[in-house]
Amino acid sequence: PFAEDNADSYASNLTIYLEKGQTIYLYWMNRWGNKGFDWELSFVGPPEVVVDERSALEAIFFANNGIDWRFNTNWLSNKPLREWSGVRTDLDGNVTRLFLGERILEGELPDVFEFLPKLEYFSMSGFNISGKIPPSIYTLDSLSSLTLHNTSITDTISSNFQYLTNLEE
Repeated sequence: PFAEDNADSYASNLTIYLEKGQTIYLYWMNRWGNKGFDWELSFVGPPEVVVDERSALEAIFFANNGIDWRFNTNWLSNKPLREWSGVRTDLDGNVTRLFLGERILEGELPDVFEFLPKLEYFSMSGFNISGKIPPSIYTLDSLSSLTLHNTSITDTISSNFQYLTNLEE
């Protein structure tokens, strides 16, 4: 398992990434003596239903082996989306740019792009990305740049690209 420890003088947060079937045993020593303390254990998995930008990004993360991405800082955290590695937002917090290059991507792109309606720039590269271009990409009126580099996507150039009227590259 992969673990991150974010400790300060008052609290410790330990994030452990487990794969299916792995078991971990926790032993917690209270470093402040015998005083009681609160702790919380939570599990995060793929969203059951995609309803917004955050859950759309989470679906992309889980569908493409995000745990093993080279750069996945703040993904799945409660931090604002603009603080997630490779994600840029406008002043209102809407996702406008998604750069998933230089990561170890594998899987298929989920059809969740209708939940990223302000997306202007989407770039990804990965040797093990396969499948077809999700139909919801063609609904992105704001998309001006689409880069799918070094993938195994088997889709042909679709006539649906005509609906991406702002696409420049």
